[in-house]
Parts: sequence; C-alpha cells; structure tokens
Amino acid sequence: MSASNRKAKKDIYDLDLLSNEISLEDLLALLQIKLENYSADKYKCLFDLDGRQNPAEDLNLLLEFDDNRYSEIPNRPNHSNDNIDIMPHSKSWTSARINWKMKVKELMHKRGIVPPPTKPIN
Repeated sequence: MSASNRKAKKDIYDLDLLSNEISLEDLLALLQIKLENYSADKYKCLFDLDGRQNPAEDLNLLLEFDDNRYSEIPNRPNHSNDNIDIMPHSKSWTSARINWKMKVKELMHKRGIVPPPTKPIN
C-alpha cells in the first residue's frame, strides 16, 4: 500500500527485493486478502484517513513513484521523505528501479493491461 500511496524510493527498493522471493502477483493477492479481512471499521486507523489507493486494483499505481512530490496536507504532519540509504555492495537504486518497473510491466502484460508509455529521461 505504501508503494502506491507514499511512493517513497525505500518502498520500491524493498518491494523489488521482496518480489525476488515472492512473485509480485502473489504479493498483490496477499494484499487483497489482507484488505478484505481487515476492512471493517474496527480495524480502521490513522492511515485510513487519506483514502489510500489499492495497487491490487490498479497496477499503474506501482509505476507512479518517479513523479513524487511530497506535499504537506494542511493541519497534518508529514513524515515521509524520499531518502534511501543503500548498504555497500547492495543493489543500486537505479538497478532496483529498473527491475521493479520490469516486474510491474510483466504482470500488466500477463493480465492484458497496456502499460503506460515510457517517459523521456530529460
């Protein structure tokens, strides 16, 4: 959920690593089960105030992290940032970013969804 809502690099980096062990399709299926099992009012919390978007229902949300502008919501503190500290000898952010996008686009193709066009680098 954080990858499609907060969209911080650290979320994408972690998901790329996790999806090397558990397929993205399985991760999304598990997320959907979690959301169905814990959607009652008694499970609602502070994070539900933002009207979070579900990436299991819209895979495009998992590709929107490149165009992220953290903006504060009036009268609400903002603790998100786009910092990522990579350990020496670990996968670079560029490599994780490319791998993640490939995984999402592969799943989109598998589901018959046309991925968005690639944006120019400049």
